[in-house]
Amino acid sequence: MHEKKLARGNLSLEEQLALITTTDSLEECLQDTAYVQECVFDNLALKQELMGQVDKLMAEDNRDAPICSSTSVLLPSLVFSPVVKHKDQCLVAHPINPPIHVRLVELIPTKETREDILLKARYTMDEVGQKPVVLLKEVSGFALNRLQYAVLQEAFRLVHDGIMSPDDVDTVVSDGLGPRYAFMGPWMTAHLNANGLNDYLDKYSEGIYNVSKDCQPLLRIEGEAAQQVVDTMIHEVPLNKLAAKRAWRDQCLIGLAQLKDTIGTGP
Repeated sequence: MHEKKLARGNLSLEEQLALITTTDSLEECLQDTAYVQECVFDNLALKQELMGQVDKLMAEDNRDAPICSSTSVLLPSLVFSPVVKHKDQCLVAHPINPPIHVRLVELIPTKETREDILLKARYTMDEVGQKPVVLLKEVSGFALNRLQYAVLQEAFRLVHDGIMSPDDVDTVVSDGLGPRYAFMGPWMTAHLNANGLNDYLDKYSEGIYNVSKDCQPLLRIEGEAAQQVVDTMIHEVPLNKLAAKRAWRDQCLIGLAQLKDTIGTGP
């Protein structure tokens, strides 16, 4: 990352490496810690076991360190259920893959999470160059996956109902929705696509409602249509080419992140 001028911060490579240490001891890891980020596999029992150990091993008088989980789908109230002493320091801080190129982090507190802990977690993410967002209460899938799954549902429906091919559906997103959404979300997109959001809703809210009614019921992504999607993707990128395609994707994300840093958020 230093060679490609992608590393964040102003320190040299040697200075950054000098700040990194590793340990096989969880107890040593938690000594005088200012922030905890758990990144074990997304298995509820495993995360609960680890969080119980963190609660026991962290010093009782350490009341300022956020204790964060990287879970992408598990509700924080479940992940942190074994925690007793440090319960008000716990929250989910869900990064998005690959986190060094995609900067969003979803912060989801529990009912017990202290406001100052949430603010410290958000400040920490800001400070290291991530883009934190806060969910005011827990909900399954959090925000990114709920939006992602809604898109997947309709992408599959278009194939399932014989309306489009899988690669044409992908093109709708990559060359239609994607370019706009890379720089602004759905609300700002709508705001700019009319004379403000009020005008957009006056013109299109009825149509949005009527089309959305046609998007039911939910479909399981399985069966012949699912196999058609699988076959198309494997034809586009064979399994032995996945690593190369991921590397290309990461280069695209790097370029996009650099562009966004250069142009800012606009007027």
